[in-house]
Amino acid sequence: MTVTFYNGNDYLGLIQDSNNDGVFDNSSEVIDVIGVLGEDPASGGWDVAGTSAATAEHTLIRKSTITSGNTNWSASAGNTVDNSEWIVLAQNTWNYIDSHPHPELESTDPAISITNPTAGATLYSSDVTVSFIVSNFTVATSGGDGHIHYSLDGAPTVMQYNVNDIELEDLAETSHVLIIWLVDNSHSNLDPHVADTVSFTVSAPLNYITIAEARAQAVGTKKPVRGIVTTPKFFQTENTEYGLQDNSGGLVIFNFGKPFVSWRLAIVWKSAVHSLNTWVNLKLNLPAMMI
Repeated sequence: MTVTFYNGNDYLGLIQDSNNDGVFDNSSEVIDVIGVLGEDPASGGWDVAGTSAATAEHTLIRKSTITSGNTNWSASAGNTVDNSEWIVLAQNTWNYIDSHPHPELESTDPAISITNPTAGATLYSSDVTVSFIVSNFTVATSGGDGHIHYSLDGAPTVMQYNVNDIELEDLAETSHVLIIWLVDNSHSNLDPHVADTVSFTVSAPLNYITIAEARAQAVGTKKPVRGIVTTPKFFQTENTEYGLQDNSGGLVIFNFGKPFVSWRLAIVWKSAVHSLNTWVNLKLNLPAMMI
């Protein structure tokens, strides 16, 4: 297929026909994406690497370190130059077309960027895993460029000599601020200072009920449920339909033009909180198994 018209706010997906039937019939066949299916960014394009509406009137180049697709557009796009998988260049930059990689486009300055949790996230566990990316700097006990310092909520500095995830345990149910930075082998801050900060909130764990239990709730009841989001119309932007299912049953949670339920979805947790209403009578008759 040749794309001749693209205004920057359209979802694009790279599909691998895994069963060789010539038909896109399984969401697992998507191996890479630009944008979010069903969304129309108000700015005219999606933000990438801190550049507003970067998918419109710009040229995007994949970083040399990226060697496989990513179906998580938020993670792929990133919100800074450091944590994005993309380099944003001026519109109609044709020098790099039909080739990869291009390391000469990437900064050689040391950088550190927190990738998880995301800024402002609410987490429902007192144990939090912090993931981060270090670029152009070798973290090691000895023989490297230096190591990592981090501090939670102003507590004493902790030193780390590898790029493994940081495991924070037994956090209080309140807001937290974590700062992480690079230092040289003498524990001195780099010049200029290289650091990243993330704020997040820890809340009490949600008391999930099964979807079968949710189907039995009275109209207007609010209960947290979680499951797999499914759709028979993955690439349609009109007449779309989405269901939520677990091994106990399923619910239609959205059908184009019909307000089945009001819902908000947290993709990371694969959970949704539903306010059930009379449309829940249109329930999915799914088998008691995971699909």
